[in-house]
Amino acid sequence: MNRNAVFRGCTRPPMFLGVPYIPFFVGAGGVFLLAIYFHIFLLLLEPVVIYIMRMMAKRDEMIFRLLGLNLQFRLRARNRKLHGGVWVFSPNAYRKSQPGAKRSFSGPHIISGRLSGPVVKPAGRRNTTTA
Repeated sequence: MNRNAVFRGCTRPPMFLGVPYIPFFVGAGGVFLLAIYFHIFLLLLEPVVIYIMRMMAKRDEMIFRLLGLNLQFRLRARNRKLHGGVWVFSPNAYRKSQPGAKRSFSGPHIISGRLSGPVVKPAGRRNTTTA
């Protein structure tokens, strides 16, 4: 069995002080905004937050991406009640429609290998001959 090398340098997120950029600015900016709003001494929490995030990123640099996906799936899972509390995700995005409602799609349709739908005549030379 042949093994192919996987080069993960292209998938690694850019880091700042050992923390990926976006989580760094979200964490540091959040503490900064809280310090401005409540009390300036909350800025002393900034190094602690960065250190915790750095330790998390040292173990796995994709941990914040995984946490973001987990949060996104938990907040957007609207069909838990239908399936007994189980998350169900589908690659298809179906929308609710009224029974007997007419579908309104004005784009081109492919029927039996032929393109049909709204026909747009190309702009060209006008027929100037008279009958």
